[in-house]
Amino acid sequence: MAHVFPGKGHAAATEVVIAQSGGQAGEALEKAYVQPFTAKTGIPVRLVGVESSIGELKAMLQSGAIDRHVWDVELADVLSAPELFEDLDWDAIKPEPIFPEARQPKAIGRHYYSYVMAWNAKAKPIETWAQFFDTEKFPGRRAMMSYDAYAQLEVALLADGVPADKLYPLDVDRAFAFLEANKHKISVWWDSGSQAAQIVTSGEVDYALIYSGRVAYSKEAGMTYNQGITVLNYLAVTKGLAPETKAAVMQFFHEMTIPKNELTAVATIAYSGPSEGLDALLTDEQRRVLPSSAQNRAKQILINSEWWARNRAAIDKRWTEFRAAL
Repeated sequence: MAHVFPGKGHAAATEVVIAQSGGQAGEALEKAYVQPFTAKTGIPVRLVGVESSIGELKAMLQSGAIDRHVWDVELADVLSAPELFEDLDWDAIKPEPIFPEARQPKAIGRHYYSYVMAWNAKAKPIETWAQFFDTEKFPGRRAMMSYDAYAQLEVALLADGVPADKLYPLDVDRAFAFLEANKHKISVWWDSGSQAAQIVTSGEVDYALIYSGRVAYSKEAGMTYNQGITVLNYLAVTKGLAPETKAAVMQFFHEMTIPKNELTAVATIAYSGPSEGLDALLTDEQRRVLPSSAQNRAKQILINSEWWARNRAAIDKRWTEFRAAL
């Protein structure tokens, strides 16, 4: 798809700076989207690390010195603080076909990841969250995430028998009651995705709630997308960007909707982009392990970001109290 880039007499962006989480996801961003964008436009893109997107963005805007243009965010963050972000110009982005949830007024879908159940290769496979908590039929040590209730309330309710199509609005009291009654079954509360992968692949635990990409290709662990909680990660734009920089960012976002670019990304990390055309380019093995393949989308629940945006602060406080009592 052709684009018109700034020429003589028009201002051009000198650089696009993206604040993102780094690691393999950052490597995928560089290879799949940054390199083709810079090759087409001549505009360099610099990736910088970020610890707290919302906190750092607020501080930057208060200082008045905008030195980061694009942010790696959850949609709930954008919905909670829309005043911090620019509206996207979808006419300028001219996206190739993408899933509806990827096209937001202030954010564009970057890649999907999922919270799934995994097990050590020597453990008995499971298919439901009810089985995850069934230590009689499926004995062994369990692990869950320490630092956040996000997606884990959904897991608790599914385990307690709530149908997937009846999850939202979440019954918070019921979810915490279930976790309270079953917390003794959790041997390890992990603090990072790398720790979660290490303890399940090494056999320190038999079962774990885990980020899908951490074990998707592992021979030491099994996993299923059945009852997975899938999340689309987004990129959003700093409020008040100079027009030439915003124009460059919209051109960059177009690259993120191209199926062949997304195919390059999944070769680095098992998190797939929102292109509706990606599935046709995947191998059978990739369709098996990637969260947004047609076969895996059908098994999962897309997290309700609007609900989390409204309730995140109260849930975070309650989760902190729950963890402190363990």
